[in-house]
Amino acid sequence: MSWYQHTLTIAMIPVAIWLCSKGATLDKLMVGEIHAKQLGIDVLRIRWQLILAVSLLVGGSVALGGVISFVGLVVPHLLRLAFGTENRYLLPLSALTGAALLVISDILARTVLDSAELPVGVMTTTIGAPVFIWMLLRNHDSSS
Repeated sequence: MSWYQHTLTIAMIPVAIWLCSKGATLDKLMVGEIHAKQLGIDVLRIRWQLILAVSLLVGGSVALGGVISFVGLVVPHLLRLAFGTENRYLLPLSALTGAALLVISDILARTVLDSAELPVGVMTTTIGAPVFIWMLLRNHDSSS
């Protein structure tokens, strides 16, 4: 790893920990801005903090790992369907499950073909695209 990768990783760790600690606040925001304000949340301040934190984490992740499709989209939505919407559990579980999915995808990318190694993005897309399409169709059917 080069110096900028170390620096970026070290900068991302406290932001990720901070974001995971905001699970209860995110749960309050899910009921709506008016109700969150009534519950004592400074909605404008926390919104900008969240935008900044998520932007740093997404930008850093893409800079470190490249564009690996669907992990950030599919994993949290599947976990939300399976375990509910409590963000204090959903955020760290999404990170762990996403990491596990990438490890499995990497192993499959290295072993599925005898003569070549597939890019890990091909495997994550192969796994994630059908799930993502299923979720879109499921939501479309339930809204009709």
